[in-house]
Amino acid sequence: MPWPDRRADTLTSIIRTCGVSVQEALREEAERAGDMRLGSRYWARITASHLAAEEAAHELKLLREQEGADVPMDTGALVLARVFAADEDSSWVPDFLDQLAMELRIRLENAGVSPQRQRREALLLLNSLLFGPRAPSDTDDEEAQVEDDGGRRRPRLPSPGYGMGLTGDRDDYYNLANSMLHQVLLRRRGIPISLAVIQCSVALRCGMRLRTVNMPGHLLAQMEGGEEGEEEVYIDCFDGGRVMSRSVRPDERISPFQSLLFSRCIPIVAAEAAKYRDE
Repeated sequence: MPWPDRRADTLTSIIRTCGVSVQEALREEAERAGDMRLGSRYWARITASHLAAEEAAHELKLLREQEGADVPMDTGALVLARVFAADEDSSWVPDFLDQLAMELRIRLENAGVSPQRQRREALLLLNSLLFGPRAPSDTDDEEAQVEDDGGRRRPRLPSPGYGMGLTGDRDDYYNLANSMLHQVLLRRRGIPISLAVIQCSVALRCGMRLRTVNMPGHLLAQMEGGEEGEEEVYIDCFDGGRVMSRSVRPDERISPFQSLLFSRCIPIVAAEAAKYRDE
């Protein structure tokens, strides 16, 4: 049964004014057992999910208004994920990214590599951690996950000498899970932007200067040049962290068919984005 937008907006407004206690009551009702409560559980779950998505959308709007603020990439990505998957727990992601950064620092120290002075070597170690092959015991997605004290599923940290095995999802590219940061980490698959956000987030935690760069129909990560004359490099996170120099044009990988497809899609996407901007 669809949930009428006007009714949802009205109830959301009423619930928000009633305070946290009503929102908690909704969540409790959504989890109650009993065949006689199917209807109330359904509507409580729908209302709670709608309310959480509205709050996440409002938080995302506030982040967008913080021009010039140093907002971590993963913060914005997680807020966006809550807009579309408000009932899924992603609170463990920042802590897991911290643990990945700690593992990278250990590997940098063991290799005697400074992320500031030996930037290329540090990048290769970062790529090995994120995109390198998994340990033989972690090749299955379920086996590569662990439960924390709260019963939440999260990825297992890579064993020494192995990586997360993150890769681009070529078989199911448009699956919404590929855009949700917590699902990308759990499934080890994603799209260029979600994989690049993970790479940049771990890198920045270790003092490495990486940023995302838009390309025609694609997105890459970029490591800025350090000393004068040092070449900038680009990283294709969707292609296993492939490193390219500036002399290699990433857009050469885009076929004429893809270029035509993107030229037709961009106006449609822009029109949809304008609707949200005008709200």
